[in-house]
Amino acid sequence: MKTAVKLISNFLKNKDWQTLNRYGRMTGLLLYYILRSRRSVVAKNLEITTGKSDKKKQKSVFKNNFASFMEIFFTPNINEQFIVNNVEIDNEKDIREFIRKNKKFVLVSAHMGSWELAPSIISKIFKIKIAVIGRRIKNPYIDSLVADLRSTGKVEYLHHRNITTDIYEYLEDNVPIGVLLDHSATKKDSIYVDFFGLKTTFNAGIPAICIRKNIPALVCFCIREPKRIKLISYPPIYPESKLKIKSRVRKFAEDINEIYEDIITKYPEQWLMLHKRFKRLEQNDDKKTDSIYRS
Repeated sequence: MKTAVKLISNFLKNKDWQTLNRYGRMTGLLLYYILRSRRSVVAKNLEITTGKSDKKKQKSVFKNNFASFMEIFFTPNINEQFIVNNVEIDNEKDIREFIRKNKKFVLVSAHMGSWELAPSIISKIFKIKIAVIGRRIKNPYIDSLVADLRSTGKVEYLHHRNITTDIYEYLEDNVPIGVLLDHSATKKDSIYVDFFGLKTTFNAGIPAICIRKNIPALVCFCIREPKRIKLISYPPIYPESKLKIKSRVRKFAEDINEIYEDIITKYPEQWLMLHKRFKRLEQNDDKKTDSIYRS
């Protein structure tokens, strides 16, 4: 297994960005026909987020999602020339001004577009160190490979469990923490917040840290467009000072979800709809359910 992972990785790391995108899209189209259960998840997510679902959109989601997966192999190759030739920056002046004024902040994105490339792109453009947080993968060989690919240049990669102390240390050193908060969260880690009209889980850890340390969130996404990537930013989110602690955490999470709803509505097929985002829901009677994806 270890040898196979290494061989595949070495092969893919030598490919250019456009080639990896083609590989990903071809893989996604093939798996659309094979992964019937995931196809139904995508259909349900499209219904929730866009109000409708059809085979064309479902195929596009598969192709885009696997293009995103494949892009991880390009992360070591991101340099200034790639950015000049392939990246358009939206609101660059505003982002630079935010970074200049806020030495401590959290960089929030989502499993959207070129999310694997986003930390390296942002780090290169704005010449900052970033510590990104991700989930541990069960297969140790793949987990090690992913960790190596995500730890490039000034980007450091952290597994998400038991790292609160590490997060505080990075923030004290003025190193922003990069997080993707659009996935479903476990019961012990989460609060229930409105998302596309459903009350579902949101990992409360990062909002709570932002409230305690009184630090803002910069929200950015790397969206794929024909033959280029567009770095899109939203107005920063600042902790609300007039509310009680729990209400501040909830408000912070709600503000992030509002931005997620906006970017997903604009680019639904680039969001990771293979994931069961709405598998934990809170109903009007405060009862919890996990049956939304059951056929």
